[in-house]
Amino acid sequence: MHRFCFILLLAFAGVSAFRCSNSSSPQVTLKVVHWGGYMEKEWRSQIIEPFEREHPNIKIDLSIVPYNIYTQRLLAAAASGAPIGDVLMVDDWFAVELMHRNFAIDLTKYIRESGMDTNAFFPDVLREWRRYGNGTLCGLPYSAGVTMLFYNNNLFDAAHLAYPDTTWTYDDVLRDAKLLVRRDAAGVTTQWGMLIDNGGYTGFDTFVKSNGGVLMRSPGEAGLDDPATVQAVARWVGIVRTDSAAPQPSGAMEQFNAMFSANKAAMMLVGDHAAKHFAGDSLRWDMTMPPSGAAGRFSERFSDGFIIPKDCTHPAEAWELLKWIVTYPPQTDVAKIMEKGVPCYMPLAASLAWKASVGEPRANLLSETLDKYSFSYISPGWYEWRDNILTPALDQAFLGAQTPAQAMSDAEKKVNEVLARVGK
Repeated sequence: MHRFCFILLLAFAGVSAFRCSNSSSPQVTLKVVHWGGYMEKEWRSQIIEPFEREHPNIKIDLSIVPYNIYTQRLLAAAASGAPIGDVLMVDDWFAVELMHRNFAIDLTKYIRESGMDTNAFFPDVLREWRRYGNGTLCGLPYSAGVTMLFYNNNLFDAAHLAYPDTTWTYDDVLRDAKLLVRRDAAGVTTQWGMLIDNGGYTGFDTFVKSNGGVLMRSPGEAGLDDPATVQAVARWVGIVRTDSAAPQPSGAMEQFNAMFSANKAAMMLVGDHAAKHFAGDSLRWDMTMPPSGAAGRFSERFSDGFIIPKDCTHPAEAWELLKWIVTYPPQTDVAKIMEKGVPCYMPLAASLAWKASVGEPRANLLSETLDKYSFSYISPGWYEWRDNILTPALDQAFLGAQTPAQAMSDAEKKVNEVLARVGK
């Protein structure tokens, strides 16, 4: 999942609505704003061109903006009233922030008039696209990711160890993570058993919840100082400080991918979309569901989707495009147009086309994980407290500057202050 400072975003966020492209002619042009530059060719061939053929009165202007500046630019345009787009791709956390500010149109009328069956979407994912507090559906998800356990086949084979599977517990993971560490004659670690995050990605949340902890007792109350949470955090930190099975966590997902691709780490617990960025001909990898812990099996989910700005002057046409994107007309390689892993529209997730595009065993595994084991803590203020409170607190624990109990107690107070402020 992408990470950058949410404080910078809030500085732009005197949110007023976008204004869509206006046209006095029968021909309507819609601007789609998207950050997936590496998917541009597939978007043009599999989404835009087929849509334009079936809707000759609508032309699509696809604008690709790099993710690391996309959200700032979007909020800056919103604050100034400058036009930026008509159908906007957003993460779930960002959609929640925008909907909370009454930024996107209510899709209820368009859904009803078009006859779309919202029950055909994974229900838990769809929930994040409703406006916080009143449940109004203001966006639709088009793909969802889940946290999975990735493993390096080469390193397991070299150690003569069995691959992880769906029977594994976290005890199994931590046992083998220690066995898979390798050091040179000088004692320098050349191979790690595992890669873990410092709260900036989904592995931490997944581990804590599976082991009985709760980061959020409710949407408005943190649970960081809960004894089970503190115990799980201590165990997570111990993978680095006690077991020496993982390196000091980094906030950069690129480092995870590079180390795993270079056969320098045997396992990592991250979002399934990480696989899109693996590189290296020598890498052999696979994935399985997250292990089970004391509280059972859980997997943190995340999703991408689309919203229509509230002042859109062509909302009916924008809706036709949004509906087209999220329900996907027949495709031959649908995985190439998704940032996350599983289509949120269940008929597509069950389709032979999608399963073939990612491999049927993996497709079934991802869909089952999403449907049965996924959870989310997304609510207004989520990004602020993650980046500016939780991650720095965990860094203190990893460095040994504070005990896990101290770090979580301090973070609890600060997170609750954020939740009280943004919930108003």
